[in-house]
Amino acid sequence: MSKFSYVQLGIVFISFLSSLTAYFRPIAILPLRMFAFFLFITVVVEFFGYYLSFHHRTNIELYDLFGVFEFSFYFWFLRMVIRNSVAKKIILGLLWVYPLFSLVNIFLIQGVSSFPTVTYATGCLIIVIMTVYYFFELFMLPRGTHLFRDPLFWICFGLLLFYCCSFPIFGLSNFLAKATWFKPRFLGILLDLVNILLYSSFTIAFLCRIKIRKSIS
Repeated sequence: MSKFSYVQLGIVFISFLSSLTAYFRPIAILPLRMFAFFLFITVVVEFFGYYLSFHHRTNIELYDLFGVFEFSFYFWFLRMVIRNSVAKKIILGLLWVYPLFSLVNIFLIQGVSSFPTVTYATGCLIIVIMTVYYFFELFMLPRGTHLFRDPLFWICFGLLLFYCCSFPIFGLSNFLAKATWFKPRFLGILLDLVNILLYSSFTIAFLCRIKIRKSIS
């Protein structure tokens, strides 16, 4: 594990702790409350994944299956925050089709022992489209909003940034794995860095509404 891996693990845990603040706000919307549950599962999976890796055991099956759950949750989350009814119906269809497509790919096509690059790249592209559409709706609102104090803005910003970066990384992973000049640890460092940015955005999302009182001595 690189030092970035430990930083990433710490950031994931911090983002989960920050998400618990949603339960202390009675006006917190359902997507934010469910995000805390999702981050708890993420923390468990990350620690178990690092445990397997530390004991030189494969964790690819764990992350393959978690990836199906992860994308499905993000689809549900974005469906909840997007306003257009037609877009909601399309995303609802994807909530049924994508997990089935992913499981078929994992177990019958690419296999459980390899990373499902096809379905992962597809999921990345779908989330990028969804988040871009969310920002389109956001900027089309008739009234202004304080974006930097909006948790949904920070979550969607993190998702857009992360999946715009990880799409080309995973899309080229099979090619890079065969390249003699490419070192696998570079791919791991890149993924750790974009994960740090993602979970940092989640942390900001849950802390951006906390008011800090200034004391005058």
